[in-house]
Amino acid sequence: MTRENQYHNHGRISEERYHAHFGNEHGFRVKKRDYRHRRFEYGGYNWTFVEAWPFGWNYNDNLYVDYDDGGYWLYNSNRDGARISINIL
Repeated sequence: MTRENQYHNHGRISEERYHAHFGNEHGFRVKKRDYRHRRFEYGGYNWTFVEAWPFGWNYNDNLYVDYDDGGYWLYNSNRDGARISINIL
């Protein structure tokens, strides 16, 4: 199993709901306290962080959730291509 998909559950958000709430056109921010609790709520789902918060990411950076490589990722719009693995709780 590759690093890209070893962390992910295989539940999928419906296409209709996904396009209405997720992807790079639906940015948001995560609060530091959410990261300390290892979870956040967004788009009607509760999410958990699988990987550590990356060095250089700020809590006021614009983030978005996208489905790629067989799972969900939290991308940082301010850091070209930077992402961390997340799962739906």
